[in-house]
Amino acid sequence: NSSQIVIQLDKVDVDEVKRLTALAMTANNTFIALRNTTIRDMSGNGLEAVTSSAARLTSRYIADANVPRLVAFDVDMATGTVLLSFSETVNASAFVATEIVFQSADTTAAATYRLRDLGMSTRADGLVINLTVTNDDLNEIKKRALLTNADNTFVSFGAAMIADNAGNVVAPLSLTTAQRVRRFIEDDRPPRLLSFDVDLTDGHFLLRFSETVNVSTLVVPRFTFQDTVSPANNTVPLTET
Repeated sequence: NSSQIVIQLDKVDVDEVKRLTALAMTANNTFIALRNTTIRDMSGNGLEAVTSSAARLTSRYIADANVPRLVAFDVDMATGTVLLSFSETVNASAFVATEIVFQSADTTAAATYRLRDLGMSTRADGLVINLTVTNDDLNEIKKRALLTNADNTFVSFGAAMIADNAGNVVAPLSLTTAQRVRRFIEDDRPPRLLSFDVDLTDGHFLLRFSETVNVSTLVVPRFTFQDTVSPANNTVPLTET
């Protein structure tokens, strides 16, 4: 019991205050209102209410100096999405996906790939950033046989990747402090044939697929040329070359 009390705010409340950039960013926009049932004195008298219209301005203000940290990240290779969870509210508009490096292990010898495109990401400030990786980046990742399972999926990044609304940049992760994926969903979607070109002068044809394919698994005799959609009148099953 005292004439002064210290209240430790719940983390949920702190994160919500930090999310609202027009609230408690400076001393001039930090006010408090209290109901008369907030606390009582030693005689049992309720507090004299501080209404919203007469809210009290803070007498001392200390800005947020906490550095946001990556708590965990999840990868879904079927949809090409990455979920980044942070220790506190971060500024979604400050997110720079090209700071992200995926790697096969948390060592300097690890195979790595830095994202080249910004992709699509969450636009709302909060604890989580949801990134949809571009097809170009996904194909490069698959070409390098990275992010095939939870054992070879790690992430590192520089401090410029993201910051909170107070301007505190994220704690960076290096090659050797890279974080392992928390939840991993494998790519279980079959590649699709998008189009093909035929050159009968040189005797070759070019196939375009929806994603990176493993050329060592190619089985040429599984191809059949035909003059129309089924039922075709003329067909030529290919032979191994």
